[in-house]
Amino acid sequence: MKRANREQYLAHREQRLTQASQYYTQNREQVLGYKRDYHASLRSRVHDHYGGQCTCCGATEDLCMDHIYSDGRRQRDDLYGRQNVSTEFYRWIIDNGFPEDLQILCRPCSSSKWNRERCRLAHI
Repeated sequence: MKRANREQYLAHREQRLTQASQYYTQNREQVLGYKRDYHASLRSRVHDHYGGQCTCCGATEDLCMDHIYSDGRRQRDDLYGRQNVSTEFYRWIIDNGFPEDLQILCRPCSSSKWNRERCRLAHI
């Protein structure tokens, strides 16, 4: 069955790509809205699982995912190359059962930590 589907796809590939391009052009805002909503739902699900606040200072705004052992760049390069692919990374986190080597940090704490073991900001 997969082989037949693949052959069917390849036989009509150019036509399908043209149709998809036309649909995107005619419905650009709607398509982008779907993508934003999908990204927001994945992000919310991941952030909710990890507590929804900065592990270091407790902030709830401007959050990002952090690799506890500072191996994020290597992992992203291994998974996606040099592309910025946060939606795919959130999907990967969910598909891999919310790995324990990740945490949420706010951007200031994340920037302060960078490739070190912990945040270097003095929190009040």
